[in-house]
Amino acid sequence: MLERFNFNYDPTRQGYDTNTWRTLLGDPAIGSTGRLVVDTGAGTAGAIIHYTDFVKGTVNFNVNIPSSPATGDSRYFGLATPSNDGYIRFAIGSELKCETANGGNTTTSDELEWDATGWNGEDLDFQIVWEAGLVRFYIEGTIVYTVTDESIPHGPLSLYVFDNSEDPMTLGDLSVRGTQSVYVNPVTSDSSATIVTGTLSLREVATITEDVEIFLPSLSGEAASDNTSVSENIEIFLPSLSGEAASDNTSVSENIALTVISP
Repeated sequence: MLERFNFNYDPTRQGYDTNTWRTLLGDPAIGSTGRLVVDTGAGTAGAIIHYTDFVKGTVNFNVNIPSSPATGDSRYFGLATPSNDGYIRFAIGSELKCETANGGNTTTSDELEWDATGWNGEDLDFQIVWEAGLVRFYIEGTIVYTVTDESIPHGPLSLYVFDNSEDPMTLGDLSVRGTQSVYVNPVTSDSSATIVTGTLSLREVATITEDVEIFLPSLSGEAASDNTSVSENIEIFLPSLSGEAASDNTSVSENIALTVISP
């Protein structure tokens, strides 16, 4: 049975952490209301991407857009891999649209009706449901667009936000539910990633690079994943394995210290 995982980001509690978010443009920050602001100046572009990648799942963005779409505005939020032009996203410029692209094929919805009375300045739930061969877009629980063609990426993709507008949008809680895979890529040796049993898992495949220390405590007798690979100056500690050695197929390379501690 395919194992699935969940992910949550709460800007009020977690703040804007550059160990988990990469700043692509501007000076993102947490505003006075505890919400994330990417475009901190009127018309000054801001963009961020998360270091965690996902394969499929249900993605929820809580977004507050102060005013109706207008000429000159440019906003995107969803999932993306900018290096190969892959994305699944809401796009808001002079109009609201939904877009998918896999680097070779692109699909864009027609203009979607914007509810100025109910949506302007309100905290709205924008949702993307990404399945094999299918993407559905929702706003406040109502489906607004569906894609079933070749433009749907195969993944992995990362959370991505871009804003260049006169009235900056703000973001609250972000979540991913039922994702098939989670690839955690901390940015530096100062980064830390906590893997919570039942939330994120290293049992199947995990690739972690760039001077990272990994701790896998209390594995209740389970051996390390059969397909866990690490590289570039990494120390690995696998305590409480009940006498079992590391997996026969665990691969490490380039200045690695591997320590197995048995009780």
